[in-house]
Amino acid sequence: MVRICIIFIGLLLSFICINAQIVDTIWNNKIIDYIEDAPHFKGDLMSFIQKEINYPKSALKDYLEGTVIVSLWVEQDGRTSNHEVTNGIRNDLNEEALRVARLIIFAKPAMQKGKPIRVKYLIPVKFEMQNCSDSVKVFGNPEELPIFNKESPGIDKLFEFIAENIKYPESALNDQMEGRVIIEFWINTIGITSNHRVDRSVRKDLDDEALRIAKLIRFDIPAMNNGKAVGICFRLPISFKLPKESNTASLLLSDSTICDKFFRDLESRKAELQPNFYSRPPFPKENSIPILCELCEIFSESSKDFVAVALLLDKTGIPMCINVSPKSLNDSLKNEIIKLLYRMEFEPALGGYQDPVVSEFHLVINSKKCEMYKNMNRQKKRKK
Repeated sequence: MVRICIIFIGLLLSFICINAQIVDTIWNNKIIDYIEDAPHFKGDLMSFIQKEINYPKSALKDYLEGTVIVSLWVEQDGRTSNHEVTNGIRNDLNEEALRVARLIIFAKPAMQKGKPIRVKYLIPVKFEMQNCSDSVKVFGNPEELPIFNKESPGIDKLFEFIAENIKYPESALNDQMEGRVIIEFWINTIGITSNHRVDRSVRKDLDDEALRIAKLIRFDIPAMNNGKAVGICFRLPISFKLPKESNTASLLLSDSTICDKFFRDLESRKAELQPNFYSRPPFPKENSIPILCELCEIFSESSKDFVAVALLLDKTGIPMCINVSPKSLNDSLKNEIIKLLYRMEFEPALGGYQDPVVSEFHLVINSKKCEMYKNMNRQKKRKK
């Protein structure tokens, strides 16, 4: 049995090559297991198939992908016949795979003892949307955009979800790297997102984090056209922003107002999130004690009586927004403090139903507190 493996880009997500495979060979009216020369297709067979495919609109609507396996006979003149689907997906894709397979003509047939012979082939026909351009051509702009949270229509809840779940990569913080990553993905007719890819990159660590958060997103209500759910392409910008002002830092979408509200509430002393609202307030994990000691070393260089820190933590205990005071503190020291705080890990606060909630955590650094942190660190080392 001869196998001709023609590899093309994206044939399988697992990077396994599907073979254009000879499964039967007839010579002198007998099926044989070996042929001397396989049939020859002029050019690249898989490239020809991909070029000829007209993606069915019905499959585009449902964002249906996959590989259809078609069997066919290569005749003694190189033409193909007896096309059949041996492993299908759905009628619309199966029919298109058959249509394309019928276009295949080999420049030279299989040869045995110098004579042309018939061979049976299995041909993979791959259906994959490489980007959203095809869906835009088919559907244009939907009448109604998808809704992330049906209880609160609009984009704000999506921004809040991202802010609560995203984590600024430590490597990017250390390099003072920021920027906007644009993620493109498909939203199907029941609101599930798929086929996520980076449409505009900043660098790998930020790209990977943007992809991770985008894959968590699911919409309560899909896009609608004429009262019917349709699949659409969605482009989502996720901005990673380092502290610009001396007393703030945020890692949110650039148009989100979560941190701004947090800072305004702190300024007016009317913050909505107070520790007594939690059944269990947030607290630093044990591995954050050495970081507190590092903060104390920075404090010792500040010539201030105290440094006050307020953090807004997401549901996993990761800092989203950080405020450092007093405002008269040196900017470079503030930035050092903020970088350290982003490395801290917290046990998240629990709400009234014992579920993790977004929370506020306040930390004071002064001589007395620093002595306590150092003692805690020494005890931690003794345990080891």
